[in-house]
Amino acid sequence: HGITSSSDTFWRIGPALGVGLDRFVVAPDQMAHGRTGHWTGTVSFRDNAASIAAFIRAAGLDRPDLAVVGHSWGGVTVAELPAAGIRPAVLVLLDPPALPLAAIASMLHDPVERHYDDLDEALRAIAGANPTWAAGDVLAKAAALTEFDEPAVRAILTENGDWDGGLAALRDPA
Repeated sequence: HGITSSSDTFWRIGPALGVGLDRFVVAPDQMAHGRTGHWTGTVSFRDNAASIAAFIRAAGLDRPDLAVVGHSWGGVTVAELPAAGIRPAVLVLLDPPALPLAAIASMLHDPVERHYDDLDEALRAIAGANPTWAAGDVLAKAAALTEFDEPAVRAILTENGDWDGGLAALRDPA
């Protein structure tokens, strides 16, 4: 999932992939997002990939036919999985950001993509900004905006340099 989102954003595509590809689909929350608890202080894409790799191993999903889809920040993260010792048979990077640091850091000033303490307020903001979204998408994004750790998001956005869509990670011989 992307930054300030959660695994809940896969509410529709996860089951569709499961049925369409006859696969078991798992959508974990990334660090400091969703129901992961509080931030541990690590911000690099490689550290985050190591966390996801540990989850894959602990869940018994490190198999030769493993397929991984990462969206946005998740795409940049899963591009680092081979360096973390996980080599998926299929690795899909869906809309991974390739933006200079200044553009990524501008997300810190987005009046909608911010932390909300109140779900109803987040629902109104997301629904108002995205009138064509399905109710499930609005709910997933609004809930995610009440769950992420704000200092973690600031650090992730600003301490990873320019975001290259995972290209540097994919060039890594690992």
